[in-house]
Amino acid sequence: MPWITLRLRVTTPLFNGDDDVPLRVSSLRGAMRYWFRALAGSRVGPDIRVLRRLENTVFGSTEDPAPVRMRLTGLPTVRRNPHPSFLDKQEEPGIGYLMGQGLGSFTGGGYRILRPYVPPENSQFALELALPNTDGDRSERSGDEQSPHPDESVVALTLASLWMVCAYGGVGARVRRGFGGLSIIKVEPHGHVLPAPWTDPELLRSPGLDHYRALDSLQRLQPIGPLEACLPHVDTLLTHLGVADAARPWREDETPTYPVFSSTRTCAGLSAYSADHWNELLAHVGRQYRLSRATSDNSASRTNYRPKVKTPERDAVLRGGSDRFPLGALGLPVVYSKDRVTVGERRASPLWLRPVRGDEGWRLFSFAFHNTFLPEGTEVKLNGLGGRSVAVTDDDVVQRTGDWVRRMRTDPAPYRLPWEEARTGAWSGT
Repeated sequence: MPWITLRLRVTTPLFNGDDDVPLRVSSLRGAMRYWFRALAGSRVGPDIRVLRRLENTVFGSTEDPAPVRMRLTGLPTVRRNPHPSFLDKQEEPGIGYLMGQGLGSFTGGGYRILRPYVPPENSQFALELALPNTDGDRSERSGDEQSPHPDESVVALTLASLWMVCAYGGVGARVRRGFGGLSIIKVEPHGHVLPAPWTDPELLRSPGLDHYRALDSLQRLQPIGPLEACLPHVDTLLTHLGVADAARPWREDETPTYPVFSSTRTCAGLSAYSADHWNELLAHVGRQYRLSRATSDNSASRTNYRPKVKTPERDAVLRGGSDRFPLGALGLPVVYSKDRVTVGERRASPLWLRPVRGDEGWRLFSFAFHNTFLPEGTEVKLNGLGGRSVAVTDDDVVQRTGDWVRRMRTDPAPYRLPWEEARTGAWSGT
């Protein structure tokens, strides 16, 4: 069983638990499964059972081990520093806002980290993968056989899943808000030939800004480059499992029931804003993200947080009796601690914020999956106001995520304080 080695770097703070283990194989494999489903789902369509069989073929199950073994070596050391340097000199805790209350707490107008983390400075490690031996399968194939061997497809899709984790996602907590970022910086195949499209090991390295610019031009998150070249491997496994007839791509008039790469049911864009360092980028993004959610003036508040803004839903829903709660489309629950109200049960945000790096600095790659946000029949309730139900729709998801992506890609700082917006409107005569 040949082993290959990939060198990875932590690009943004990685929070992977409350102990001193910086990263576990199970965490990495779990993230790879998510992205595998998003890619393979573009071919499989609505049949979840077929998708599960494909996933188990590539990553194993409780009955069968994964065909590709993984081990981590040379892991960096976690830190327990509640006030790291990247939180210093922030007039407003933008990074803390993105981290949220799960990783720390707001005290005295600032943010204090409560969880151990791996910092991005000099944090590299090795990922070793033991691959099924496909050299014989490749050499025995006749020249007119174009489809890959199933073992080759398993390897190619495993590598694609890891590549997607590093290109679009991450590992650990708050990955959708920019944390837990990884980058593949070196590939050592040790003389083994990898299956297409990874025959050139350099293609496995994490992409530069040109890749994200290509997606920005499409304004969609869809398979391009090596991911598009991996789709025939999905077809190979569907045929190998005898379930090809049960699979079909999602129709344009269908809303996918799970996150999936799509040329119609996603949005994506690269920020107009750039920064020299990841923390500078996320501090800016955190402030913008808060202003995109909290658009009402709250300057009368006596609390010590800044800026003095609040979400319009606080007045309209909690105090005004409205049953519309579009803010929930960015993730549930929403907690109003002062009012002792929690809106909804756990539902991950469809919006992903990924810091990406190029020669000219850091940019934000934002994207969202426009699949069904809530299972049919799910109620979103106000826990604390008599259990009243409110509405969060798929249209809210499309509108809120699309607005963020469009505005961030065309304006370095599109969201402003309510009184600044009012002043701008007065100057423009509106």
